Amino acid sequence: MSQLESQQIKNIKDRYKASFGEKIELLNQQRDILVADNAASEKLIEIIHKLAGSSGMYGYDDISDLCRLIMAKADNSDAAEIESSMDQLIALFEQYR
Repeated sequence: MSQLESQQIKNIKDRYKASFGEKIELLNQQRDILVADNAASEKLIEIIHKLAGSSGMYGYDDISDLCRLIMAKADNSDAAEIESSMDQLIALFEQYR
């Protein structure tokens, strides 16, 4: 890999990391909806699914794994359990930010 390619990859990863603030805000909004509705919404599952893929692609495997856990819980867990996992997910994004 050339130095230019390495710099381009770093720039792409930096842009992804720069989006963590927006992702945290969106996750907080979805967590609030989860608590109010006492159930995971389709929008929440869609967001978590996208984050599972993109975070894994950028090397944030722990975030990806937690997203996959949340998706698995969405069908058969209570809202409090999903909320707890959402809190952990938000904390991970904060940690990497």
